[in-house]
Amino acid sequence: MGRPVSPLTTCERSSYPPSDIRGFSSKYIFRAKDFIVVTGTRWPGTSVPLVAVFAKGNRKPLWHGGVADTEPTHLRDTAPELAEVDGDAVYFVYELEQPGGFHLIRRDARTGVMRWDVPIPRSKEATGPSALWVHDGRVYVPHWAWLDVFDAETGNLVGTLGRW
Repeated sequence: MGRPVSPLTTCERSSYPPSDIRGFSSKYIFRAKDFIVVTGTRWPGTSVPLVAVFAKGNRKPLWHGGVADTEPTHLRDTAPELAEVDGDAVYFVYELEQPGGFHLIRRDARTGVMRWDVPIPRSKEATGPSALWVHDGRVYVPHWAWLDVFDAETGNLVGTLGRW
């Protein structure tokens, strides 16, 4: 299942973020109307997933740091491959090392403040999410045989389409 036509956020694979952040090895750059979101990992040192958000046209990040507000070593040591920007909100999908599974997180794009962090149902039993998009107050996360729909403001699971 792909993204809807004309997504608001584009993604490119790049090792050249808008600025040099010490210890940040970038992997993906997501461009939206007002923001540039860069995901990567810490290097050198223990590899943990990191994110940086820039206002478009600025070389200094608005904020940067760990993807989630949890012990970094509990996270899979790969850069998040899915991010979406909607207004002043940025959404990411990241993976836990132990006990496994994927989480969907919403952060304020300007400050990095976490608004919510929720597990994606059944993501331990199947493949990870293949896309992420926000539309009309909902966050859509397809993975394997399911499409999970979350409320964009609260992170509550609205429903799931698919088979079990």
